Amino acid sequence: MEWLDATLIFFEYFETNYLFFSTMLASKGAAPFFRSKFLEYVMEGFRDEVHKTNGKNEGLSEDVIVQFAGYAYVGVVEWWLKNEMP
Repeated sequence: MEWLDATLIFFEYFETNYLFFSTMLASKGAAPFFRSKFLEYVMEGFRDEVHKTNGKNEGLSEDVIVQFAGYAYVGVVEWWLKNEMP
């Protein structure tokens, strides 16, 4: 699946389950654990995609790319949910 299509499906899922995800990412007790597991899941998916970039990231550290993309993605999801999905 292409990046844009996959991202759209995820954001539709987050929107449909807004109450759950916004609660889990905002709660004082569960948020750190939930966020770390969510980040781990996202980065594992990105790690698979880094191998499919056909030389676009040649010479760059796979770990750096995965960390950057994972934290950026999770951060955007958190911001989007905390701001009531603008």
